[in-house]
Amino acid sequence: MKKTSTQLVLGLAIITGAYPALAATVTMEQLTRAWGLTPLAYEPFDYQAGVGLDGNCNGGYGFSGAWVPNLPSGGSLNNQLITAGSLYYTDAYGNTVMGIGNKVHITGDGTAAGDNTGGARANAQPRRALSFQRGNENDSTWVAFLAVRTGLPYLYVTNGIEIYYGRATSVQLFQGTSSERLTIGRASQNSEPLTILPKDTWALVNRGVAAYTSPTTVPLTNVPPNSTANLIIVRIDHQAGDDRVNAPDTAYIWINPENILDLPTENALAVSFAGDGERDYWFDTIRLFAGSFNVSNPVGYGSADIDEIIIAVPEPTTLALFAICAAAALHGQRKRSQLA
Repeated sequence: MKKTSTQLVLGLAIITGAYPALAATVTMEQLTRAWGLTPLAYEPFDYQAGVGLDGNCNGGYGFSGAWVPNLPSGGSLNNQLITAGSLYYTDAYGNTVMGIGNKVHITGDGTAAGDNTGGARANAQPRRALSFQRGNENDSTWVAFLAVRTGLPYLYVTNGIEIYYGRATSVQLFQGTSSERLTIGRASQNSEPLTILPKDTWALVNRGVAAYTSPTTVPLTNVPPNSTANLIIVRIDHQAGDDRVNAPDTAYIWINPENILDLPTENALAVSFAGDGERDYWFDTIRLFAGSFNVSNPVGYGSADIDEIIIAVPEPTTLALFAICAAAALHGQRKRSQLA
């Protein structure tokens, strides 16, 4: 009997096929290739521990230049600090996806009262431009990374709802330097309606507008067994052009699949609540964000460890057909050898 595995996608179990006999350890780049995707950009954060994410950080590939610190007034490079060790996620079958170097820690409070990184009480918001843009054709883009919410909790109670990690923390997709298209993480509770539940979970946020949040059930601080972080996987299905209303793009998110070797395809949370219906995820820049402590309406500060960011696309149809033909030819050759 063929043994099968179940893949947990935001609490929904689906049959996914035979599980591997031996566990594998892979980088995000290797994993996306195993999914049949072609990486376009890859940032492993393999920089020296202790340096701030700035113009000297120019590793990986698929970018038009180095990281731009993008420090706000009073900001500090110590709010976006490379720290030792890689993040990793291990699935139910012992397969592990992990980084190849270090990771980046972003925080909205680097003072002794916060994460104590030698930084300031200010936003962390470094960005990096891609060497390409995605979203103007009828196709799909995959974005994946490892991440976990860190930092101190800050209890904020409103209408009887307890919120502990209410400040924005996310990986963001931008068009240029000022047009936020899609946020993966959490928006600030100050602007998020109380009717959007649950709170303090990973979410997709349309155009960075807190009111357009589609939350998952996975807590931001969740750390799966035998892991140090969550595996976040997002697929964007683009519609050609920029008609946000009549031909909107759609984004889907999967978190911590039970078998990482299976490319997730179904039962994802989609960005469906988008307010006015405008969804145009055309992007050419990635930005990391951890919000500073909000004094007027205190919900704490944002903070996270992030690693292994990758952007990938499906392999060209011609390559897929070539692979199928090659497999068929090999099967035929083996069959003829057995009959000879």
